[in-house]
Amino acid sequence: MRIFFIRYALISANDSPDRDPAEWILYGSIDGKKWDKLDVRNSQKFLGRYTTLEYPIVSDKEYKSFKLNVTSA
Repeated sequence: MRIFFIRYALISANDSPDRDPAEWILYGSIDGKKWDKLDVRNSQKFLGRYTTLEYPIVSDKEYKSFKLNVTSA
């Protein structure tokens, strides 16, 4: 079995903390039709403007597409 190490990052808004994502779900797809939930984040806080938060994911699948559903700012 192959293991894939995926990393994704989000950057805070340039103008207002109210526009920063705080909660989200990251999905991955191999075929663009079926989506697997890869990561769920709640109560995330950025330390300033243009701040990057990075998140690791370990998976046994090699995804071709990703989508991010921001559920709260």
